[in-house]
Amino acid sequence: FKDYFIEKLEYDKDKNNIRIISKNKPIFTRNILLGFGVFNTPKILIKSKILKQKQFYFYDHYLYRIPLIDLKNIFFSQKNKLIKKNISSLESAFLKKNDCKEIFLGIYKINNKIVKNFPKFNPVIQYLIKKNILIFSQIFFSDEKEKFRVKGVYANDNYYFEKINYKGLDIWSKINIFFFYLLKGYIPMPFKSLQKFGSSYHVHGSLKDLRLINLSGSNKIKCQIQIIDSSSLKVIESPPSSYFLIHNAIERTKILVKNIQIS
Repeated sequence: FKDYFIEKLEYDKDKNNIRIISKNKPIFTRNILLGFGVFNTPKILIKSKILKQKQFYFYDHYLYRIPLIDLKNIFFSQKNKLIKKNISSLESAFLKKNDCKEIFLGIYKINNKIVKNFPKFNPVIQYLIKKNILIFSQIFFSDEKEKFRVKGVYANDNYYFEKINYKGLDIWSKINIFFFYLLKGYIPMPFKSLQKFGSSYHVHGSLKDLRLINLSGSNKIKCQIQIIDSSSLKVIESPPSSYFLIHNAIERTKILVKNIQIS
């Protein structure tokens, strides 16, 4: 329901339905596809007293964002004509992996539609972004031996995370990536590149085993919550994991439709 801000869910045992409480008029239903995001899904379930646990483990990989000067756009003036109107601004991607480590490197170009929503930078920087001379890259780094796992405790309407102890990229990996950029025609810009935990949209948590919540008794028509978030992923990989989320949402929807038809 567009523009509905959901505050919590209430299960009515007598009527065997779920009341969706929002600032708008209430909505009553027996089946919900819940996709609030890996942090907000546990939050709404706790607020609704559907989920009692308040301690969760969230998994991610280190994310680096590095601005680049694209030398090709300086000398060959490609401008915006090569940028396709896709749902993603990903221009090219590279993957390097060995037995336990994996680095996914994506290079992005910002189209005119996105530039309009950007904050107002220095006019020179704004010009370079518009001409796609200044672009950016994202590096996702994962290590099977040293999982980027963080415990979060939900209290007072916030998550409190334990201290993160993670080595991240070693010096040789940084040197290899630097020269990789140069060989591809990009000059990395000095910038604080390491992002805080949760900046990656691949983050998932301990709800991976909680895909379905049955609220009604065995003698009643089932009243269910299907969880479609990326928290249902069993493992984390560096390549974009959106297709896992899409697949999970489709499978959850199939179950929902089947239950409605049975009802």
